[in-house]
Amino acid sequence: MSTIGGEHYSLSMDPYRTKLVVINHKVRPVRPGISIGFAGDPTFCTLCCIVKDPDGSPYALIAPSVEQGFPILQPPGGKVPDDVIGVVIDRRTGPIAGALMKLNVEFQPVPQGAKAWVSGRLIAADANVTVVQKLGRDVTKGTVESVNATVQIDVGSTLLTNAILVRGDGGPFSEPGDAGAPVVVDKGEFSVLVGMVIAAVSDGTAIVVPITSLFDEFHVDLWSQ
Repeated sequence: MSTIGGEHYSLSMDPYRTKLVVINHKVRPVRPGISIGFAGDPTFCTLCCIVKDPDGSPYALIAPSVEQGFPILQPPGGKVPDDVIGVVIDRRTGPIAGALMKLNVEFQPVPQGAKAWVSGRLIAADANVTVVQKLGRDVTKGTVESVNATVQIDVGSTLLTNAILVRGDGGPFSEPGDAGAPVVVDKGEFSVLVGMVIAAVSDGTAIVVPITSLFDEFHVDLWSQ
């Protein structure tokens, strides 16, 4: 169960990941929106974005699915050490939820064929107006319902604050395996990265963590193209 604005919802997927149904293909260089997995664990989620620390070293933001020190595989269900793309070095489960992975393979900063990315923050005026896209195993569209929701996820007693809620247009905005997927606003010549999917509730609404909050929490910036 989860609580949003005082109402209770049944989670339609594990808050962070789902069991692997099909082993996804190997992708190199790694990039946002690809499926990733965990050593010794038959589950997968999605890589959000490539970031850099103040020294310019590359990392990736992902959902907080595993503990610090855990190796991340691509493809999911891959082998250690051949398919290890990095290791989780930091993790938060509330009030901001996410994890930072140190990359040790070649990468590209945007999804295949995507436009240039910048990062940005949604404001109150975006609620019920702004259309966003989730980029992962597929592309879905949805409308922002709230930009400052407080969400209680009972699994792990996670309390998220200032969460973004997104209602899917014509279907669910996110589905099992989309935890960690990047959420963007299409601006024509470029896209604005505004958040990372963290979970979904039974009515199809997605819970999204603001990307700028994750950057502040981990002291990183979006990797420049």
